[in-house]
Amino acid sequence: IACVVRDVDAALHFFTQLIDGELLSDEQISTPQPARRALVRIGGTDVAIIAPADPDTGPLGAFLSRPTGGVYALVWAVEDEDQAKKFFEQKGLNTTVGDCVGGSFAIAPADFQGARHEFRRHSGHAMQD
Repeated sequence: IACVVRDVDAALHFFTQLIDGELLSDEQISTPQPARRALVRIGGTDVAIIAPADPDTGPLGAFLSRPTGGVYALVWAVEDEDQAKKFFEQKGLNTTVGDCVGGSFAIAPADFQGARHEFRRHSGHAMQD
């Protein structure tokens, strides 16, 4: 699960101090725009908490500019990205690499009622290389 927030520290306090999440990493990313990303394991699920460096620009800033519950994307781990992409395209779904936080591809949100589902190669943690 990829969540976009304005304040990573506040989210980390909530997830690690109040509900016993485990901080797995805290780093800077560049895709889809410069941001801080903290990966937290909560109840067996990895949650990426992402705050854009400039919340007034880019796809993450655009996401923050409208009312939101914070969930930007569900990021699914797959064994073979090319095979997964081909499967969706055979079903008539468009795919895109634009604005992906997971580093791979997504079903075009317009083809999924605005929802963002991204897919990347399984590597132990869905949001880490």
